[in-house]
This record gives sequence, structure tokens and C-alpha cells, in this order.
Amino acid sequence: MERVLAGDSLAVGLAAPLRRIWPGLACVAQDGRQSWEEQHIPADASQVIISLGTNDADARAPKGWETGYADRLHAIMRQAGAERFVWLLPPAMGEAGREFFVEQRRAVIRDAASHAGALLFPPWPGSAYQEFLDGWQIRECDGIHYTTIGYSLWAVAIAKAVGG
Repeated sequence: MERVLAGDSLAVGLAAPLRRIWPGLACVAQDGRQSWEEQHIPADASQVIISLGTNDADARAPKGWETGYADRLHAIMRQAGAERFVWLLPPAMGEAGREFFVEQRRAVIRDAASHAGALLFPPWPGSAYQEFLDGWQIRECDGIHYTTIGYSLWAVAIAKAVGG
């Protein structure tokens, strides 16, 4: 197995457009909050592309949550055992309160990925929330998910960055 897409609902939305680019892509993404046990990443994956963090952004996180979250991210990478790991940093959120907590998760993901030598894909399409791109509506009204066009454009950007 070459590539696996794992993660949350954003990864679920990316599955179809990424499969048009990489027909053999396996998708083990699920909606909602994810734990490493729920990822079921096949051991023979050579590359894992993963999107987590949006659902995990929670104001109720206990003090010191960063260590546990980083441990969880490292466990995902150890379990997968892939040669290449690509972390899709959570995109900018349409709600300022949610964006604050998502940025905290991005920081931990950046650190864990850097420590493991994984590739980081920055928030797409940029660090500020965008509902439209080049005249196309790319985000849903919930301020979190993408439209079909948005997912397709994001998939192309990922493929260009990752290669192959």
C-alpha cells in the first residue's frame, strides 16, 4: 500500500479529490474526535497523510494537555511506521474562539512533526480564514469544513507539495 489518508472529518472530505489524483489512496479517516487507536493505519503504508486537531480544540483541556496530546501524535506515527508522514495543519477557523484553541493544537502538531522529521503542510489556503478563493466559495457555512470545490483545490495543493 502506498498512501493512506487518516484523520478527522476534514480528511474524510479530502478523500474523494485525493483519490482522483492518487487512485490507490486508502482512506481510514473518520468524523469526529480521533484517538490513535481509532486510526487503523495499515502497517504497510509508505506514506501517511493525516489531518487532526480541529475537533480536539477544546477549552476544557486540562492543564498540561500539551504533553498528552504530543504523546498521542507520536503514538500515531509510531503505530503507522510509514517512511513518510505528512501532517496537514488544521486550517484557519471561521470562529475566533475556536481558532484560538486550534492554533494551540497546531503548535503541538508542528513540534511533534518536526521532532519526528515529518513533513508539515501549512493551514490551507493561508493563515487567515478565507471563505472565498479566486471567486470560488471554498468553505461551508460552519466555518470549519470545505465545499466540494474547496476540498478539490486543497487536494491539488497537497499533491503539489507532497509530490508523486
